[in-house]
Amino acid sequence: MDLFTYLKNALPILDVVQDFVQVRPAGNYWKGPCPFHNETDASFTVSPDRQIFYCFGCHASGDVIAFIAKREKLSQIESAKFIIDRYNLAVPQEVLKGAQSLQGFDADERNRYYLVYEKFAQWCNHTLKKNAAAYEYVKKRDLTDLVIDQFVIGYFPGGLQPVQQLVNAMANQGIMVKDLVGFGLLAEKKNYFYSPFEERILFPIKDQIGRVCAFGGRIFKQGDERAKYYNSKESDWFIKGKTLYGLDVAKKAMHDSGKAFLVEGYMDCVMMVQHGFVATVATLGTACTQEHLKLLSRHAQTLYVLYDGDNAGQAAILRMTELCWEVEIDLMVVMLPFKEDPASFLSKGGDMAALIAKAQTIVNFFVSTYVKDFRLKPLAGKLAAIHKIFDVLQRIKDPLKRDLIVQQAAMDIDLPFQSLKEGLAHYVRTCAGRRYGESVQAEPEAASTISDCDASELEQKILYGILTNLYEPQFFVEEELLGYFSLFVQGILSKVFCYGSDRG
Repeated sequence: MDLFTYLKNALPILDVVQDFVQVRPAGNYWKGPCPFHNETDASFTVSPDRQIFYCFGCHASGDVIAFIAKREKLSQIESAKFIIDRYNLAVPQEVLKGAQSLQGFDADERNRYYLVYEKFAQWCNHTLKKNAAAYEYVKKRDLTDLVIDQFVIGYFPGGLQPVQQLVNAMANQGIMVKDLVGFGLLAEKKNYFYSPFEERILFPIKDQIGRVCAFGGRIFKQGDERAKYYNSKESDWFIKGKTLYGLDVAKKAMHDSGKAFLVEGYMDCVMMVQHGFVATVATLGTACTQEHLKLLSRHAQTLYVLYDGDNAGQAAILRMTELCWEVEIDLMVVMLPFKEDPASFLSKGGDMAALIAKAQTIVNFFVSTYVKDFRLKPLAGKLAAIHKIFDVLQRIKDPLKRDLIVQQAAMDIDLPFQSLKEGLAHYVRTCAGRRYGESVQAEPEAASTISDCDASELEQKILYGILTNLYEPQFFVEEELLGYFSLFVQGILSKVFCYGSDRG
């Protein structure tokens, strides 16, 4: 028996569906509102006898694995893992061995890990409330008791006595020191134990179904020169590049609104939720990855990026333009005031909704960043900026979307649309030739002079020569020479030298 057959036999579909949809008996079926599309009629049905579901509205159908896969936006094997985890199923080893992606899966070890992390999070949360300095810090950051408990924010004190208190408290719940050490919550040094999280405010990191799988610890005392954040080491149950802080809380709000908000820090995420932006998640001290974007695309159609309003934050957003084209999600950039992050902005009473309403697409943000002060740039600088834009535009597969963005870019830098489009086409051909070792053909209008050379590189050299002499007295490039260049470069030279009716 394979894994999927085993799960379908072991778990009645009605039991699973009732965790997500309110269904009522109707003869041999159960009926309710469809969880996959908006409706007022109860067109969603479940057949317990046949172990399938079907919606007469959107025509979604399948078995229990297909239901979870569609509801949670997972692959089939991810759906199987979700079911095993959520319903604590003890799958026989011979069945697991047949599933390549689940080989080595140890349910007992997994359950022990989650239990230890959950109890550790609760102990630290209680400790925070009893420690005056730590509690004063989180209150100064304007966190309410409600959100502190919602995110189980905690504190681990320094010294040997708190470690012993932890050991005793865990022992009362059947958790041994070897569990705490084995799972990275304590470490042993010579003849004593300590925690890598000591003297840090702790933010429990949960997986998609709300189980604590890691911790992020933040220093808060003046004079503490350690790294600002310390995260749990990666394990079989925690991978930074595939985990988002707050997703378990944000998931339903994302489904309901179709929107998600991405911030950089734990405190940013907590403050966003506290101020009503529940569909907020944060990366774990790492850059946003394509895996993060794919994960978010399962739950939302539009992602608003709220990174810090400093140079580092803006650079991180620019890097994101290289990741987003293979993911079906629209990225919008929310511009925060300089040197503000979401937490500080909200704490000062800032109107986040107003900033979100002014969000721009990530491509427009990218283009506007590189064309800023475009008219003042030297020619080489203009070419470099345009090539940066081309490098992003060539990743866009949809020709209509690409043309719309080229049109916007042409307006921003005051160049003819056709010239910019021609330049992009030439750039794409040149890049393709370099990738595959092909000879790139020169532009037809320059063929008589350029011959078999790479037109793009030659043009850049010529333009660089023009640039170095641009401010020399009486320097000018005759209009008749335009025909030796591509349409793209012709457009640039026309602007520089004001040929035709623009020439004064």
